[in-house]
Amino acid sequence: GSSPKPLQVMLRYFAIGSIDFDEKDAKKIKKVSFSETFLGLRFEASKVFGPRVTELVGFSRGTDNRPRSVEMSGLVKPHQILYSVNGTRVLSIRFEQVVQMLKFTGRPIEFGLLDNPDTHVSFKSPPFDLSLEYMQGCMVVKDMAKVYSPLEGVLKINDVLVAVNGIPLTSKSFEKNLTLVSSPSMYPLKLSFVRIDENFDRNSNVLLSEEALKKLCLNKIEVDLFEHGDMPLILKKRADNFPSIEEFVMVNGPAKNSGKVQVGMILAAINGQTLSKKDNNSVACFETFRKLEYPATFTFRNMTNYIIVRNCLEKRPEFEAE
Repeated sequence: GSSPKPLQVMLRYFAIGSIDFDEKDAKKIKKVSFSETFLGLRFEASKVFGPRVTELVGFSRGTDNRPRSVEMSGLVKPHQILYSVNGTRVLSIRFEQVVQMLKFTGRPIEFGLLDNPDTHVSFKSPPFDLSLEYMQGCMVVKDMAKVYSPLEGVLKINDVLVAVNGIPLTSKSFEKNLTLVSSPSMYPLKLSFVRIDENFDRNSNVLLSEEALKKLCLNKIEVDLFEHGDMPLILKKRADNFPSIEEFVMVNGPAKNSGKVQVGMILAAINGQTLSKKDNNSVACFETFRKLEYPATFTFRNMTNYIIVRNCLEKRPEFEAE
């Protein structure tokens, strides 16, 4: 027969029942309200859960490319899952029907949002700080441990720092030299070191002459530090005010520094590919990490949020829009 009128579609949505959560799960639903006529929100059917889960994928901007007030509010973020509209659960309703409902919902409008179970993290180096445990067919994040300095083996004790991001250090002030290394605005860092070979005294109390420094700089050792965090080495002051390496220290690794990975998440995929059956222990996973080209994207899954979405999909509403 003929298609139902838009008003009939909207009324049928309000007949949808809600799912019962325990108190802990209910707190995971974030409610936000907007009165703007044009919200500039872009929704799509979830690629992970299918057409019965609507996901916020981004924002629409005007011709001037300026963010609208909803985006600027910071109350919503891409990849959140739409759980409810004005208190009515839409999770498990087909995406096309949710779109029709949104077209005819007035203002103010309240969204119930659930953080996406999947978190995508781009690593520039292998996340060897992950402590993984095989449980029920999945690799679960058990902990994130301190790791050995990534610079150990490339650099040696007493190597002298002579430049930061191409800026030559001077003998005028040790403190000013350290400022270049410690300032977050300088990251990512490119550190240039020289190694005092057997022709030069390794004692930090011996001044490096300008001529000796020039000669050493012909064979500089350059290393990169991508993110501001734990400095993987301790620098000491030489008599000539140049910093040199006193010792290497254990530091937080890429997973910890990302701020996105949590204990209890499962490692679901790498570069969009699910883990193979052979990656069922941490040794095999680390070997996979080692062989990857970086940057690489790792997908971690919050199982609590995943189960909430799955439960909603299994407990379909009694009435749905036709």
